[in-house]
Amino acid sequence: MTQTADALIDTVLRGGPDAGTAFDALTVLGDRAVPALVAGLVAGRAHAVLAAALGALEVPDRIATLSRLAAHAERSVRDAAVLALGRCGDPRAVKVLGDMLARGDHLQAGLTALG
Repeated sequence: MTQTADALIDTVLRGGPDAGTAFDALTVLGDRAVPALVAGLVAGRAHAVLAAALGALEVPDRIATLSRLAAHAERSVRDAAVLALGRCGDPRAVKVLGDMLARGDHLQAGLTALG
């Protein structure tokens, strides 16, 4: 039986022996996991863990998904998306982050993401 994104997030945040498997299952959900990850970030839940999950999502165009989230109304979601962009390893992310910095958006998160 497949677990929901919310259940997988709970398992990841609890830690323990099943956390890694739950994290992997969460990333495989791809776009279906985005609403639950965003809700978790808005609720203030484990920013670094949820940002890592965003960056690891298996989605057709991770850069487009993360770029859209980097413009989210909630700062915690924007910052997590910017960090995920910086950590995703896709060269296209550098342009997106550079454009954000040029506009003055997410200055601290963008600089952190770029290292």
